[in-house]
Amino acid sequence: MVKALGWEKYQSAEKPAPFSTMPETTLEKLAADVAKRLETPVLRVVGNPEMRVTKLALSPGAAGFQRETHALGDGER
Repeated sequence: MVKALGWEKYQSAEKPAPFSTMPETTLEKLAADVAKRLETPVLRVVGNPEMRVTKLALSPGAAGFQRETHALGDGER
């Protein structure tokens, strides 16, 4: 998935996958880029479209609320 999105260049050795830091963009532009790269006509995004984004955590599938929130908490270190 990281390769399909072109995000491999944003991964760092200090914070391995699923975490990445990318150049600042808006949630709206990020969502449009993801939809284009995955060639999907439908993508659900929740949040302010103008929100600035630099940090990403990719967790495809349904790992479960507890596992996902724990992973996101680890990304803040």
